[in-house]
Amino acid sequence: MHSHKNLGLTLIELFVALAIMAMVTVMLYGSLRLGNQVWEAVETNSYTIGNLNLARNFIQQTLRQVRSVNWVIESNTVNLFAGTSNQLEFVAPIGGFLGMGGLYLLRITLLATPNGNDLVLQRWLLHKDILNGSLPDVPEWEQLQQPNNIEVPYDATWGVYGSSMLLAHTNSIKFNYFGPQANSQDYAWQDTWQDQNVLPALIKVSLGAEMGWPDLVIALVGKDITTTNPNFLIPGGKR
Repeated sequence: MHSHKNLGLTLIELFVALAIMAMVTVMLYGSLRLGNQVWEAVETNSYTIGNLNLARNFIQQTLRQVRSVNWVIESNTVNLFAGTSNQLEFVAPIGGFLGMGGLYLLRITLLATPNGNDLVLQRWLLHKDILNGSLPDVPEWEQLQQPNNIEVPYDATWGVYGSSMLLAHTNSIKFNYFGPQANSQDYAWQDTWQDQNVLPALIKVSLGAEMGWPDLVIALVGKDITTTNPNFLIPGGKR
């Protein structure tokens, strides 16, 4: 008699093979899912770091071009530089990529929204009719007002006013000002700079500190300008 070996799989062997295949499949799926999560985290972090770097560079480069403008309105002289711990406005030139070029009154505001804090830039062309809201699509300027809402992005006719997102979903920003204290010639770091007729010597900007980014310290060397001319610094106009 000849013996015949069973060349097939028993039911137990089949169950063991299926279990091993299931375990391998679960492990592969977990590895792929983990890899995808790591990739998404790296992309998100790179995007955040890139936007933060752009915002810091814009603030630093713009503050280096600050002008000390004493704006005379109805016999009252108002310096157009003012700041608090989370808001700053000043006059500086900007390129045509944001407006029509020339000097603008710029305001940087940390705006609370339902989705978090956004860093917003508002810009008014430095012209009397623009600042007093004579144009229908331009909000009237009031010195260092904390707005409840800003339409972003927004661009008025010919770029005379606009608003842009500098940095979305940022935790915080903090400004400090180094200059003479009120009724004193002693210089010190201060949380606010208001009702002053001169620029601070230095501005410290803390943005991205929670991610380990160092503070920016910027020296202001703005040229003093006093004007009552309503057509002041319109591109192509005369002073």
